[in-house]
Amino acid sequence: MSDDDSPLLLLDLSDDVLCFVMAFCSPESMLELSHVNRFLRSLARRTVRSSTWQEVHRDELQAHRWQCGQSRAVRLLSAGTPSRRSMTCMPGGLTAVDVTASGWLAAGGQSGQLMGWRELNATSFRHQYTVSHPGVITALALRDDGVVATACEGNLSCFDLQSKQLVQVFVDAHDSVFAVAWAPHPVSASAELLSGGADRALRLWNIEVGECVREALDCAAVSALVFCKGDCPGLGGVLLSPSRDFSIAVRDAQSLLPCGPALIGHTRPVLCVAAHGDRVASGSGSGEIRIWSLHTRECTGVVLASAGAGAVYAVALSGAALLSGCCRETCVRVWREGAGAADERSTWRVVARLNRQGGGAGSVCTLAMDHGRVASGDNVGGVPHVWS
Repeated sequence: MSDDDSPLLLLDLSDDVLCFVMAFCSPESMLELSHVNRFLRSLARRTVRSSTWQEVHRDELQAHRWQCGQSRAVRLLSAGTPSRRSMTCMPGGLTAVDVTASGWLAAGGQSGQLMGWRELNATSFRHQYTVSHPGVITALALRDDGVVATACEGNLSCFDLQSKQLVQVFVDAHDSVFAVAWAPHPVSASAELLSGGADRALRLWNIEVGECVREALDCAAVSALVFCKGDCPGLGGVLLSPSRDFSIAVRDAQSLLPCGPALIGHTRPVLCVAAHGDRVASGSGSGEIRIWSLHTRECTGVVLASAGAGAVYAVALSGAALLSGCCRETCVRVWREGAGAADERSTWRVVARLNRQGGGAGSVCTLAMDHGRVASGDNVGGVPHVWS
């Protein structure tokens, strides 16, 4: 049978017969078929949602952590290559994940493993690098060029995912490192990494020289670090970090000194922070997400998670879209600002739920977003999920 005859043969068969035949196609074959044309793409989506296909490929799905997108607007990408051998799952749950618009993906877990992936195409990532740490990876930060910084116990390590080499190590950087972030340009002309930990200090490290070039010792135990553009005169950017009094300190990104009033309003510890432009989102242990204006330093909105959702572990912000993950929920909620909110005290409403691997999926504990690409990790699954 020639390639020209195969489309005619497919059209002569009913959809039910085609679904039965395609039930024996592997997950990798389904991905390839979905790129041929609209007809096969629609048929592939219908097939993978059927109980017959899922039962036939149950072992492969468990091994690959592979799942087809359930919405036209949201596409779930597989973290790995089309080869089963390279679809490596990290033992234990994930503790940190980051993704870049340039096509890099990195994740760290409770087992101490760091794994990096490189985007192959619109539907798959290729496993690029794996390295083990002596303890739990508590935080990581990924740059557009594929260099990732990790925090483990009190040490900081930097790896180049592209060359698969160790770039730098800072031993005993803190008592325990809870947060890391790369200093953006033009704040830093060289490669500099900011870290915060349990010793209530912020330290800025020069990766090329291998030294601490600046520190601030008047901080709280830092749980999150976010750089964003500020409106303070003469500043190239500001740094956001939670404080001991449940507020969010705003600091000059260059000097690390306080820059104007803090963001005050939370009644429980702030666990996560995200920023986009002049807008800041923060989640706390009370299950509350607050939206702030960096210009006025005032709270402009309150988003309440559903009853029983628990503490907000992760937030991501991009334009009018807000994403959240809570300790008692297995899905990522997508919020949008506008009319029709369920709670009259808030102008935000849930417009979508990004469901991850079903059956035993853990709580969403880490989120990352870059130019519309979202990565999430939970405390049970060993592979991050990526949506576009």
